[in-house]
Amino acid sequence: MNPAKTKVLIVKIGAIGDAVMALSMITEIDKKYPDAEITWLCGDIISPLIKSISRINEVITLNENKLLVGSKIEQFSVILKIWTKLIFRKFDLAVNAHRDKRYDLLLLTAIKKECKSFSGKDRKNQLVQGRYHAAEYARLIHKTDDWKISEPVFPKIQISKAPEIEKLIGESKGWRIILTPGGARNLINGGAQRKWAIENYVLLAEILIEKYSNATIILAGSELDKDEATCFNKLHVVNLIGKTTLTDVISLYNSCKLLITHDTGLLHLAKLSNIYSIALFGPVNPVERIGKNEKIDAIWLGNELPCSPCYNGKSFAACENNVCMKNITVDMVLKRAEKFLESN
Repeated sequence: MNPAKTKVLIVKIGAIGDAVMALSMITEIDKKYPDAEITWLCGDIISPLIKSISRINEVITLNENKLLVGSKIEQFSVILKIWTKLIFRKFDLAVNAHRDKRYDLLLLTAIKKECKSFSGKDRKNQLVQGRYHAAEYARLIHKTDDWKISEPVFPKIQISKAPEIEKLIGESKGWRIILTPGGARNLINGGAQRKWAIENYVLLAEILIEKYSNATIILAGSELDKDEATCFNKLHVVNLIGKTTLTDVISLYNSCKLLITHDTGLLHLAKLSNIYSIALFGPVNPVERIGKNEKIDAIWLGNELPCSPCYNGKSFAACENNVCMKNITVDMVLKRAEKFLESN
């Protein structure tokens, strides 16, 4: 008789960037529990990404808007549906990949032999500030503080080409450069302080179009970023904002040369592709977001400011000036882009 496979349940609702970094747990589960059956409980926003990973055997989705910012009735309704799906199901390991212990409530009806969480009191069970989060998620599986991972490894993702996106882009023989002027939204803690000013993106696009006449400038983002897209109406750009799924974005990245973005979910999706990125950071320490071997060039002037980083993992400090992002000039970003483009 074959031994029963280890059954693992992961709870990671979102957001996009956190979910991407949490994917490092899949590789570590394979190391510690070969042939494990993995179930992932996530929000509907990131479910297309999670479902594209064949190593995950089952994906259970919930409405994160109702769960996180809905009425008490809506919140209980979401929880009740999850309880119904998990009732009396047996798991050898349940992982709450959130710092908030309240997410444990979702697992109330499941039968669990062992639980791991970032909501504990000691360092073995905490996401430690100043460390790369993908490595921290991987460490959670091993539940030790002195265990070290040289570089987190993300699982393979099954991404098919998106021909409808290629039709929208049209003929493009030169470099494809992607800008993401929106994003940086979180249902719980906001995050607008992470954004680079829209007028900077517009000016950068204008200069790139003039300097590299054969290049195609592409705008990417969600439906919520459509207002930002109108600022580019006078420029010859390809507007894909609100027209792509998460997996479409990864497929798009694989056909593009360069991504220029601030700290947003679309930056983390780039880690699952071949694209090179220039990432702009302000209130968040980039060390927590970028691995050593990832193709990301970070611009962060926060080490020159006494107030940065000002994100404690749960909330951003109240700030009316946002000098950490204002100090990043178009010229700084342009020089990094020119250096990469002209040397590759």
